[in-house]
Amino acid sequence: MKTIRLILIFLFLKSGVGYSQDTSFTISGVVDTAVTRFFGNSTLIVNMPLTSNISGSPRSVRTIIDSLGRFSIQIPSTAMTYVSFEMEYKGAKYNSGILYPVSFPARQVFHNYSKELYLFEPGDDITMFIRPDGVIKFTGRNADRLNCQYRMYNIPVQPESMLSRAGELAGLKAFAENIELKKTTLELAIQSQLAILYSYKPHIPEQTYQQLYLDAVSQGWNQFWSSLVFLCYSSEEGQKAAQMFFQQSNLLPLITLKDSTLLNESAYYADMVFSRNLLSAQLFSQTGSLDKGDSFQTIYKPLIKNYSGVLRDKLLLICFQRMNRFYSTEIRKSVDQALMNMQENRFRHELKVWKSKQFSAYPFKLRDESGTVRSLEDYRGKVVVIDFWYTGCSNCITLHTAMKPIFDGYQEKDVVFISVSIDQDKEKWIKSVRSGKYTSNQAVNLYTNGLGSQHPIIQHYNILGYPLQLVIDKKGEMVVTNPPKVYAMPNGDRITESSDPELAQTNIIAFKKTLDELLLE
Repeated sequence: MKTIRLILIFLFLKSGVGYSQDTSFTISGVVDTAVTRFFGNSTLIVNMPLTSNISGSPRSVRTIIDSLGRFSIQIPSTAMTYVSFEMEYKGAKYNSGILYPVSFPARQVFHNYSKELYLFEPGDDITMFIRPDGVIKFTGRNADRLNCQYRMYNIPVQPESMLSRAGELAGLKAFAENIELKKTTLELAIQSQLAILYSYKPHIPEQTYQQLYLDAVSQGWNQFWSSLVFLCYSSEEGQKAAQMFFQQSNLLPLITLKDSTLLNESAYYADMVFSRNLLSAQLFSQTGSLDKGDSFQTIYKPLIKNYSGVLRDKLLLICFQRMNRFYSTEIRKSVDQALMNMQENRFRHELKVWKSKQFSAYPFKLRDESGTVRSLEDYRGKVVVIDFWYTGCSNCITLHTAMKPIFDGYQEKDVVFISVSIDQDKEKWIKSVRSGKYTSNQAVNLYTNGLGSQHPIIQHYNILGYPLQLVIDKKGEMVVTNPPKVYAMPNGDRITESSDPELAQTNIIAFKKTLDELLLE
């Protein structure tokens, strides 16, 4: 009888452990020292985004990689969760301070369009080995699902050889052939990815299999739609070819699912739908605004009209996150109504958090060249223009040159120009400031104290590209997160010597108007 009681106690304890595992998943592993040397740091960043959108602000945890390359982390979770593994690059070859996936640079093209995500479920107990050149191997409970995803990601939908030939075809103005080459390559790549997935079918639950199937198709077509707009920059003929293909193609790739709710759960499907919706606004822009379309409403209204439920909520979140850098003023007017209409708590909460960051100025405290700490509070009562940049950024140099007339015109007014560099090397930053190429001695020059893009001010605004400007009003509240680009034409093209002089002044006049209106408040 005593033996039976002991067995029952043991089984009870085991069931308790099992229950605990089902409310979390564990990831441990070893990172090859060549990887940490490449990235120049030993912190692994584990992100848990709701979508693959690179403009999102995912829940994130960090774990230290010890001197032997080991790490371990337990993540609370009661549902299937997408996870990305990233590190901050602190080397010299690429943009220092930027987050890259551990598979970088092997899958650099993929990184430019969406995050490389792995699907975990509660109870997973995974050991992963991250080898040089981003090679990843998973072992442990449910490792088949993760190894399957890794092998699928290893098949690029835009291989370098195809991109090289596509570039030649564009140069020859063979735009229809360019598109057909990209489409054929994409379809073959997706077929190969799905063949790998099918080989794992006996080892993966049916619903998970269907979700990974949907992810593969959606991720590939997301890259395709996102890249098609670049043909429009080649010539008017390129734009017409892209328009013709768009009109003749199906609204979305043919996807057959046993469970349609997976459309809501997939990390890639909503992003793919949004990319195609945005492409429509880009291709058929009446003003030639190839990067953003004619207006926020031309992008926003079709989402409200054509979609419903959870998928619509997800699309609205993606829309606000991706388009805020173009339409911050319009988005500020629309976001509250969207929050009222959203039904899904996950996405409504995510949008609330995003709104609180985007439309409230971060109370920074940063050091200038002399080491003096400057804060946002120091400039209360003045309009503040902040410019974020880094050494080596050619567009940052262009912006500074274009801003000189505005610097000069507002020196005697209550406007403060602040430049914030994400350079991690202080001496490099000071040298760049003194060169006069990136900023002016008329500006307050600050840097992120060696933290680069991981400084809280960069994280707060979710800055992904440079240069970026912000305008803050006299009360210290955020006003514009992307003021008119003074170095660009109204359609987004760079101002050149051959540009129409009157049109070239459009964004400069609009920038000044923003400042003048704020000065009157």
